[in-house]
Amino acid sequence: MLCRYREIRAVGHWEVLQRAPTRCGPGESIGTVSARTGSLITVPVETRPDRIVVARIEGVNESLAARVTTLLFRTPEWWVATRPGEGHFRLVPGTAGDGLIMSVPNSVGYSPEFAFESEVRAFTVESGTANAGEQVDLRIEFVSYPFAPDAQSTGPTGPSPRAP
Repeated sequence: MLCRYREIRAVGHWEVLQRAPTRCGPGESIGTVSARTGSLITVPVETRPDRIVVARIEGVNESLAARVTTLLFRTPEWWVATRPGEGHFRLVPGTAGDGLIMSVPNSVGYSPEFAFESEVRAFTVESGTANAGEQVDLRIEFVSYPFAPDAQSTGPTGPSPRAP
């Protein structure tokens, strides 16, 4: 959405986006970490300006028990906590590998109501009530995408591989 859509109007709680040529170049890995659920995962610092950083999470619902539970019942709940004590965000196992947005440059051009408030510097991945206490090995790859705020395109005219 950040790469392929521009805001053309925002009123109150509504925003209208228009599809446009991509503003993102190809992603490049800036680090990979292995962690267990519940452990604090630190996001590598991206020092270059105008970059979008995402975290691709692998390992959620990959165990045999998780796959059987999903097949027979429903997908166990997973959560991402970005600030201790300030709530959790639902993690969808099927899209966790596509990338969770960790930071966005101010040059994205969204209205303040829809802008990203701050960058995520650390987070935890936690299992929900159905699988509480289950320790899972995770692999998190951090990917940085160059972002060109006003350019027609910084990459191919089609979607770049797994762009945010």
